[in-house]
Amino acid sequence: TSEVVGPEGAYYVGELAGIPFGGTTSDGKTRDKSNVYRVERHQDPYHPTVFLDGQVTGFNAIIDIALHGDDLYIVQNWTMAPDGTTRLPGNLIRVACGGHPLVCDGLHSTIVLGGLDGPTSLAFGPDGALYVTNKAVLPAFTSSTSPYKPQGEVLRIDLGDTDDHGPHDHEER
Repeated sequence: TSEVVGPEGAYYVGELAGIPFGGTTSDGKTRDKSNVYRVERHQDPYHPTVFLDGQVTGFNAIIDIALHGDDLYIVQNWTMAPDGTTRLPGNLIRVACGGHPLVCDGLHSTIVLGGLDGPTSLAFGPDGALYVTNKAVLPAFTSSTSPYKPQGEVLRIDLGDTDDHGPHDHEER
């Protein structure tokens, strides 16, 4: 569902795995986790390298990714409960990385903002803040006769404005 070019020119691709998106598979297994893949120049795109293994990191429903400094940011459209059957709110996650090529383990990731309701994208603005869409998959109409009621929002997170409780977030529409 997403890709970003790394500092060495490789593509990093986020995966939204697990269709259908809730419950267990017909054979009783829980849904697959989402990987982040790495595709280097001249590599067969049908056989990408698993860069961050969802089975190890626990990532799922990756809807967008971005690089900022030495960090990889991941937006999960939702998260799955440990039993693999219940969908929970989405998260914005920061994974510490570094180097050329990037080196990330994903095991020490940080939830920058949790409790997101249907986020779909993230972007860093020229002001250095991080912007995340939220409630982006909610319907604007509840019926064909109802008035238009926008529900989506853009959240602004100032990563430079931190204290002991982490970054502050500010809602803007």
